Amino acid sequence: MRIKIPRGNPALIAFFIGGIVLPSFVLTVLSFRSIRNEVLLAERAYEEEAQGFQTATEDQLTKEMQSMFSQVRKRSLWLYDQPRSIEDLSKAPPLDTIVGLKSIFLFRGDTRVFPLYIPDPTIQNRFPNLSPGSPPSAALNLLAQLRTLFREEKYHEATRIIDQLSKLESSQSALHASLREPLQWMRFRILVQTGNRTQAINFVMDQVRTFLENPTGQDIEGSLFVFESMFSAILSFEELSGDQRETIWNLRRNLTFQMQGSLSWNQHGNLLEHLLLSQFQEDEGITYLEEGGEWGFRMSHPWLEGSQVVLGVFERSAVRERLIKPFLATQREWKRVCYRLTDDKDSVLSEVLPRDTLVVLKTATILYDYPAWTLTVFQRDLREVRLESRNKMILLYSLVGFSLLIIILGSIFVVKGISRERDLLAMKTNFLSSISHELKTPLTSIRMFSEMMAQGRVQKPEKIIEYSTLIGKEANRLDNLIQAILSYTRMERGQQVFRWDRIDLSDLAGKVLDSLRPLAINRGLLWTTDMDPDLMIQGDHTALYSMIQNLVDNAIKYTPPPGSIHLSLKAEDNGIVFSVTDTGVGIAAQEQKNIFNDFYRVGDEMTRSTKGSGLGLAIVRRVAETHRASISVHSRPGKGSTFTVRFKRATNEQQDTNRRG
Repeated sequence: MRIKIPRGNPALIAFFIGGIVLPSFVLTVLSFRSIRNEVLLAERAYEEEAQGFQTATEDQLTKEMQSMFSQVRKRSLWLYDQPRSIEDLSKAPPLDTIVGLKSIFLFRGDTRVFPLYIPDPTIQNRFPNLSPGSPPSAALNLLAQLRTLFREEKYHEATRIIDQLSKLESSQSALHASLREPLQWMRFRILVQTGNRTQAINFVMDQVRTFLENPTGQDIEGSLFVFESMFSAILSFEELSGDQRETIWNLRRNLTFQMQGSLSWNQHGNLLEHLLLSQFQEDEGITYLEEGGEWGFRMSHPWLEGSQVVLGVFERSAVRERLIKPFLATQREWKRVCYRLTDDKDSVLSEVLPRDTLVVLKTATILYDYPAWTLTVFQRDLREVRLESRNKMILLYSLVGFSLLIIILGSIFVVKGISRERDLLAMKTNFLSSISHELKTPLTSIRMFSEMMAQGRVQKPEKIIEYSTLIGKEANRLDNLIQAILSYTRMERGQQVFRWDRIDLSDLAGKVLDSLRPLAINRGLLWTTDMDPDLMIQGDHTALYSMIQNLVDNAIKYTPPPGSIHLSLKAEDNGIVFSVTDTGVGIAAQEQKNIFNDFYRVGDEMTRSTKGSGLGLAIVRRVAETHRASISVHSRPGKGSTFTVRFKRATNEQQDTNRRG
């Protein structure tokens, strides 16, 4: 593709080089230099990402641990004035359960506030099965009778046996721990089975009051089991109102919380004693102690009010599960970071390892205020870094290369467009010069012959006829030239109005040939035709007439005698084919692509000596495009040319569209 750089416009050239080429080159060089550092940038970006991951992990775990202690504080403040009556225990606590907390103990100074009662470790739970031989034989006989009567649903006799056992239990301390809870449970079940549910509820409330007034020496574990069972049964009563159900529910969970705390005192005695005796500054707030696999804490001012001190025992697995959940949520936001999270026992809690060797990038201790966890961040797999960097480099190279290609192609089209505009201006200038000559020549002849005849200088009749004929021919020539210019102007400005009608193309071509045949014969040309009749087409009569006239007129003008012209109009399967073949001067191959352009004329000697405007084939192309036809040329210099127009058979929808156009 040959590009003509426009000359005589230095400002445009300077703008093109300084505003497009030079900035594009500088941008390309800078982009390539930046791409070469992509691996280093990826490593630095990963280090920043790892630091962000570490910070986010520390913040999230610390926040969750602080949340757990805030819950402990709320619970301990409620226990500070420990509820001692059923009315107090029936109110909802500020916090029901604390995930990760196994037990809690509240002190005011050195005085234990919660729990008020501590179980006697010498008392063993013997419910629901009594140890053989522990009660006297009389009690055993009564218990056997009670079981039989209850199984046979003889509840009245069973109640009488329970009363006898209660008197026996109250009179003999040896039976105190053995019979109290079983008899409470049995009496409650009899009340429920006999339909006395209100009495059953009142019975449970009386037993709770008795326990709260005198918990010392009771079997806490057995009482916990019995109370849990009775409360569960009551909550299943359908006749309970909403307020009654809420009261029973609050009473159950508050009493259970206190009794479970009492049971935990003996279970974690050594740890709690060491925490209670530990010395630390009041403003430290929280201290931790691990002993025998147990994890305890002591919390005081400023977390609590006044002189309160809270001792607590964590359940390690529950705390770990509680902290891991928010950590995993945080980790999903940092998917590329390779890490390992371990607890104080070096047990792996979570990890995402690189595929390559483990290269430690940094190690950090988190949750360092209590049994610490360790976060180890590893360097990413170098192969992954290189692969990611390579993919990014390929993408960046492709974008830069594509941008550069677009700029180059755009520049080429801009330069080519400017060159074409320059050539078009030159052709228009030549056209104006040529058309002025073409208009002047017939006018000169018409004026000369008319003046001679007007002055009486021509006397012979045959000369008058000859000059009159010449004047008519020149006038026709001038009219054809003007009509060609007007037709082109209207088509160029979009002002051509087509009238779409059903036209017999054979009849239209015959009229054109009849008007031009004398001209061909006078030039000494052999004239032949081969046209099928009744070839109908949808089109504009005037435009089609002009197209056929221009093709035939060109064949006549550019075929020197003795030559021949053949015109063909045939029907094909998909349309109609019109062709004009001559034995004229022909057209060079490099010129054939330009002959349909506006104002273009082939630049050999024969063309320049032939009269014309350079608009004939341009009009032919525009008419063919309007009628959705294709036009082609086959020619060799000195051998002649063949122009072929192929019309498509128009559908009804196309015909309607053409009519609207």
